[in-house]
Amino acid sequence: MRRELGICIALGVAVLAIYGQTLGFEFVNFDDPQFVTGNPNVMGGLTFNGVVWAFGAGRMGSWHPLTWLSHMLDAQLFGANAGGHHATNVLLHALNTLLLFGVFRSATGAVWRSALVAALFALHPLHVESVAWVSERRDVLSTAFGLLAIGAHVGYARRGGVRRYLAVTLLFGLSLMAKPMLVTLPCVLLLLDYWPLRRSRPARLVLEKLPLFALALACSLATIAFQQRAAALATTQALTLELRAANAVVAYASYLLQLLWPARLALYYPHPYLEAAGGFPLAAWQIAGAAALLLGLTLLALRARQRPYLTVGWLWYLGTLVPVIGFVQVGMQAYADRYSYFPLIGLFVAIAWGAADVVSALRPRLPRAGAFAAGAAGAVLLALGVGAWLQTRYWRDSFALFQHTLESVPRNPVIRYNFANHLRDLGRLDEAVREYARALEETSDSINIRVNLANVLRSQQKLAEAELHYRRVLEEDPKHGPANNGLATLLRAQGRFDEAELCFRRALQREPDSIAAYNLGNLLREQGRLDAALAVYRESLRYRPTDPKLHNNLAAALEEAGDADAALRHYELAVQLDPGYAIAQNNLGSLLYRRGEVQAAIDHYQLALLSDGNHRKAHLNLASALEDQGRLEDAIGHYQRALELAPEDPLARHALQQALVLRKTQPP
Repeated sequence: MRRELGICIALGVAVLAIYGQTLGFEFVNFDDPQFVTGNPNVMGGLTFNGVVWAFGAGRMGSWHPLTWLSHMLDAQLFGANAGGHHATNVLLHALNTLLLFGVFRSATGAVWRSALVAALFALHPLHVESVAWVSERRDVLSTAFGLLAIGAHVGYARRGGVRRYLAVTLLFGLSLMAKPMLVTLPCVLLLLDYWPLRRSRPARLVLEKLPLFALALACSLATIAFQQRAAALATTQALTLELRAANAVVAYASYLLQLLWPARLALYYPHPYLEAAGGFPLAAWQIAGAAALLLGLTLLALRARQRPYLTVGWLWYLGTLVPVIGFVQVGMQAYADRYSYFPLIGLFVAIAWGAADVVSALRPRLPRAGAFAAGAAGAVLLALGVGAWLQTRYWRDSFALFQHTLESVPRNPVIRYNFANHLRDLGRLDEAVREYARALEETSDSINIRVNLANVLRSQQKLAEAELHYRRVLEEDPKHGPANNGLATLLRAQGRFDEAELCFRRALQREPDSIAAYNLGNLLREQGRLDAALAVYRESLRYRPTDPKLHNNLAAALEEAGDADAALRHYELAVQLDPGYAIAQNNLGSLLYRRGEVQAAIDHYQLALLSDGNHRKAHLNLASALEDQGRLEDAIGHYQRALELAPEDPLARHALQQALVLRKTQPP
């Protein structure tokens, strides 16, 4: 028992030594916004409505309510602090490592072989993606329940009992609710029945698992339906079955090569037969070589009757990869590191037991074979640990991750596009333009890239180039919302109002809930067409009733139209929806000031400045209200700040001069 405890402590320390660094990492700008940071249902924490949402339907192409709930719990505990979310992934990986050791120790009685399997699982660099990426909570969580189900099955196989069988079923169901990848777990249990449990009567064993197979089938059908609804599945027209099979064969071989030499690992490997992904078609020798390798290893594994662990380990690897190997193509990747998280366990078992058998065979001729084997195993584990630590470093932020991926797989338009977006968000616009341009060269799926490139060019005042890209998109798709909205914004800035209005309205034909409605209302309001602007704002609120900007702009238009009471209601709604919305706070303060509610106005001006200390109009308005209350010194400070922010503002300069003159006339 003391030995097992020491092994568990060592495994836990190894996991923390590698992945503890993630507690200082950021979220990455690839799926994390959709899964966590930009998902209001998640960031709202554990709420009744959030739980209903999590169980209600498939999001992001699959149904995994337990994963959503785990993210919600993290948001409840840690908010937007990425370190807390990373810590949960690390703890789950550590738990999986210990569970793996415990399961095989219990099933086989072999301590050191089980420890080696767990150590390879804990340290292999291919597993970094599943642990260091917050969005891949699905992997570590579903594997935890999957390993618990295997442990429960070991207990059931030895002692029987309805309760133990129900425990297996429940834990399997929970695993599927975290991620549906482990639909093949009933097959894994059958393999374990063969070895190491050595249960007989195969027909009975299959019959015993029929409820599990039914659960797996239901989950598979539901997942396919969700993925079809999310348009995540490639059609057979886009990707024939022959091409899927060719990619699958090479993907199997690629995981084997990465198992042995985990170098140049990347976030995204483009599919070779999807033009939009930018990958290169596979050469005939690659397909033939991979097929020969797989066939040869399969024949060797099936013939190794004296070493059943080889058969079990190899079939575990082949079988558990089936749901993600590309026969049912989801997304545009050829394969992914994260998909190997559970399947590699089979190969680790084959390696550990195979190495032990080799040492046993050599020991009569080489008495120190055991010591050499232990040293070699230690060296391999150390190398894997260093590799995993270095690979984890690339996940520290989006910039490092995208840059490393492009160094590993240079022709990668999906990542290049995301990298360009990230550079744009960092304000590195010239670099972003270069990356967008390179992405356009690498893919036929150019619409989103062109729109974002045009948006950046517009922000750089390169209007002719921006307009050219917008119009290229609209040649392919005349009603494309973002392109119409971007072009309309450009035309509006050039004073081409009729053309701008037409583009805004085209954008709304396809996406009536888009920001184009807000922009169109602003355009109409600028032209003095208040009735038309009010109609647009009100219609847009049908689709976006909780948009504070819409409420603020509708209020401003109502105020201009002379309906101050209605304007007040919408300003108040805007600040209720977003208390940090400085513009609305200032506008509400101004309306209250004009109604004679000076102290209430001051309160809202101060709230505006609390959110945006550089809001010039709020400083100026607050100064005027404070002066009305006789608080001249406070007013002068805000007049001075307003003038600092806009030195050429004649109103601020005149108001400050008047306040300074008034101060001189006051008695000491």
